[in-house]
Amino acid sequence: MEFRQHMFKARHIPLPPLEPSAGDAELFTPLEWTSYFESRQAVVVTDATFNVYCSGLSNTGPIFVLHHGAGHSGLTFGLVARHILHSSSSSDSGFTILAPDARDHGSTTGANQADLSLERLVDDFVGVIQSILPNNSRDMVLVGHSMGGAVVAHAAASKRLGNIAGLILIDIVEGSAMDSLSSIPT
Repeated sequence: MEFRQHMFKARHIPLPPLEPSAGDAELFTPLEWTSYFESRQAVVVTDATFNVYCSGLSNTGPIFVLHHGAGHSGLTFGLVARHILHSSSSSDSGFTILAPDARDHGSTTGANQADLSLERLVDDFVGVIQSILPNNSRDMVLVGHSMGGAVVAHAAASKRLGNIAGLILIDIVEGSAMDSLSSIPT
């Protein structure tokens, strides 16, 4: 018995088909961003136009800013964003969600797309947030996956964004993200 089949059988998990059938085409069609976010904005920061998926922009509660990993886009957090937005009760002020596409990712365009240095990505991230939410006084929770974790950790450590109530790092292997955590006050 093939190893893959043995592992699924041992856990009583049904095997998915190895090759999609003609009837499965709709299962592999990407969903539109509108399934997860209320709007998307084009935000110009320095030499690039950043695509930012947004929800709850008129809300007054905490802001969740979600930064994807390398090779992905803000849509990576679609299900998470929808869940966060719908988890606010009628008694609170509602959450705001921002999920930007990083430089050279998703629908972001502009010059110097090949400059993916951590310093550049942090400057971009901070610039996008400050452009959408100038003079923000609301609490923010920064969430980053992989490369995005390094970006949000360094952005928090830079102290250029006020009112950071939380920092969530998912699957970080970047040493610099871990190094920057020691400079963030607890």
